Amino acid sequence: MTLDKYFLLRRSKQRLFYSLLLIATPFLLLQNYLQSFIGHLSDIKIELFEIKIPVVPFIAFLLVLFLAVWLRKKFTRNRIIGWVVIVIMFWIGQQLTDFYFHHRFYDLQYNWHYLAYAIFAFLNYRYLKEKGAEKSKILISTFFSAFLISTFDELIQVPLSNRVFDLGDVSKDLWGTLIGLVFVFVIIENGKLFSEPFKIRFPKLKEYPAHAVAVFFYLTLFALFFMAFTSVLSDTRYFFQAILFPVAAFFFVFMFIHLSQFKTKWAVWLLLSFVIAGLIYLQVNYRNKGVVAINNHLFLYKGIPVYYLDVLIYPNQTFRPVDKKDFFNQRDKKTIKKLSEDILIIAAGTNRDGGKGFLTDEISDFVYNEFNQKGMQVIVLDNRSAFAQYNRLINEGKRITMIVKND
Repeated sequence: MTLDKYFLLRRSKQRLFYSLLLIATPFLLLQNYLQSFIGHLSDIKIELFEIKIPVVPFIAFLLVLFLAVWLRKKFTRNRIIGWVVIVIMFWIGQQLTDFYFHHRFYDLQYNWHYLAYAIFAFLNYRYLKEKGAEKSKILISTFFSAFLISTFDELIQVPLSNRVFDLGDVSKDLWGTLIGLVFVFVIIENGKLFSEPFKIRFPKLKEYPAHAVAVFFYLTLFALFFMAFTSVLSDTRYFFQAILFPVAAFFFVFMFIHLSQFKTKWAVWLLLSFVIAGLIYLQVNYRNKGVVAINNHLFLYKGIPVYYLDVLIYPNQTFRPVDKKDFFNQRDKKTIKKLSEDILIIAAGTNRDGGKGFLTDEISDFVYNEFNQKGMQVIVLDNRSAFAQYNRLINEGKRITMIVKND
C-alpha cells in the first residue's frame, strides 16, 4: 500500500468515525447529563479588574488573537473576507433560529450544530480532495451527505430518547456545513472557488451541477430558505408546510433567475413588475392603517402582507416571524417579557384558541414583569379584535408588543 493510499484510507476512516460521532453525540449528552453541563459552561464567568467576563467568549477571543499573531503572514484579502463571511453566517443562523430560547450568542449549545457540521464539511472535503474530486462534486456530496446524516440522526432520536423529529436542527446542520465549506474553499484554499467568473445562469439545467460557484450559490440559497421556514414551523403539526414553503420559495427564485436569460424573459420581468406594483399599492393604501386582517391566513402590517406565519411586533413597531404555537411555556414567557414594556397583546387566532399560558379564560390581566420590575397588562383577543385594539393604542402613542397567531 502506497503512502497516498494509506492517507486516503485514513481520511476515509476519519470521516466515517466522525459521522458516527455526530449521530452518537446527542445520546451521550442526554444519557450522561452532559447537555446541561455544557449549558452551565456558558454561564461560568471570571472576574478581571472587578469586571465579570464570561469564560467562553473570553477563551474564544484569546484563541482568535493567538491565531491572528501566529498566522499573520498568511493573511490575505480573501481569507479576511472569508472570516467575515463566517461571522456573518453565524449571526444569520442565530437571528433566524430558536427565538424563544433567547440564547446568548456565545452559548455552546446554541452553536453546536454549526461547529459540529463545519468540522464534518472539513473532513469530507479532505477525503474527496485526496480522491481528486472536482469542487462542484465536493460541494454537492458534502451538502447531501450532511443532510442524510442529520436526518438519520433526528429520526433515530425519536424512539430512543423520546424526542421529536426537528427539521429546525437539520436546517442548522446544513447551515453549519456551508460554514465549513466557506472555511475550506475561501480560507484554506484562499478563495480559489471564486477565481472563476461569478455565473449563476446557464442555458441548460444539467449545466448547473458542473459549476462550483453556481452550486455554492444555490445550496446557500436553499439552506437559507430551509432554515428560515423550519425555525418558525418547528411544531410537528407543520411538518408538511415546513418542507413545502422553503422548497416552493427556492423553486420560484431559481426559475426566475433561470428563465430571465431567455427570449421569454419579458414575461418573467412583467410578472415581477406586477408583484412590485402590488407591493407599492399596499404601501400607499395601508402603510398608515396599522394591522389589517384580510382573511384567516393573511393580514397586512404597515402595508406588508404576512401569510400564514406567526409574527411578533416589537414596541418600536418593527416585526419578525416567530415560532408558530398555541401555548407559551415558562421559557417563552420569559423571552416575551424581556421584549415587552407596559402592554402585551396576543392575537390568539380567529377563534381565540391560541395564546395559552399567559392567561386562562380572562381577556385581560396584569402580570409582574421581573425584567423592568413593573406591572404589565396582557390582553388576549381574537385576531380582528386584537388588531383593532393594537391600532387604537398605537394611535394614542403607546408602545405595544403584539404576538399574532396566523390561523
